[in-house]
Amino acid sequence: MFVPLTKPDFGTTWEDARVYLCPTCFVDRPHELDEHCLRLADAMIWFAAWHVSLRDNDIIRSAVVPVAELDDWIAAMPSRLAEAARAQRAATQRPRGALTLGEPRDGGVSECDLIVDLRRAPPLFPAHEKREGYLRADPNRPQAVAAAVMAASHMVGTFEKPLYVRTEALLCAHSRAGQTGCTSCLDLCPTGAILPDGD
Repeated sequence: MFVPLTKPDFGTTWEDARVYLCPTCFVDRPHELDEHCLRLADAMIWFAAWHVSLRDNDIIRSAVVPVAELDDWIAAMPSRLAEAARAQRAATQRPRGALTLGEPRDGGVSECDLIVDLRRAPPLFPAHEKREGYLRADPNRPQAVAAAVMAASHMVGTFEKPLYVRTEALLCAHSRAGQTGCTSCLDLCPTGAILPDGD
């Protein structure tokens, strides 16, 4: 059984309880998050939160904890669990150090099913709230980031393309006569994929 984890939960653990730390909330622009992210050891992969899990008496509790708050969580753990958490953190992370950026380049390509957008910029897509698998959060609000990461972690399985617009060729003035009638399909398409091509 999975239930939410809070700091007070560590005060009532059994002797055989186990704690697990795993990096989460990976970011591609750590310089925008200042000191709120860390790097995985021996890799240029940056993350801004820890997924903390507590297994206690066959119950697993989990929470997404921002990097800056992990020390407070470890302080709330019994000494045995705190020692295990520190060891896991030390084996996973490397101090941030100086970040060096190369020259900007155009033409980069990435394919993914889920995007957690932590940029301080406009959405990547028009009608982004209708875009399946696209989540946005303000990096200055840890709770919003944690909520977006948690929502993304539950988006598993197979995506089916949703149908936002159904057009009837006989009723559509553009399809029938090449004349602009309404623009409902253009307004509703979340990706901007519907465009008149002049025929």
